[in-house]
Amino acid sequence: MEGGRVKLFAAQASIFIINVQARESAQTLSEMLQDALAGREVIAAARGVLMARHGIDEASAMQQLLTESRRDRKPLRDISAELVSSTRIAGR
Repeated sequence: MEGGRVKLFAAQASIFIINVQARESAQTLSEMLQDALAGREVIAAARGVLMARHGIDEASAMQQLLTESRRDRKPLRDISAELVSSTRIAGR
């Protein structure tokens, strides 16, 4: 009888642990997707800044960002954020 209770408790504990892990995985995925979306937005804003400043098309602006990213060995998102940030300060 006691062995049956231990097995039942172990099964319930396993289900609980699996549910907690699944929830944590979903939360992590959600955070990663939100981060990726924010990255896309800042890159798009940086492209727009370069297009307006230099009168270039979207592809050329993207190429300019990629070139700077490689040259400075920084992620594209960081390069874009710096450009957008500096533009906001200058525009005040």
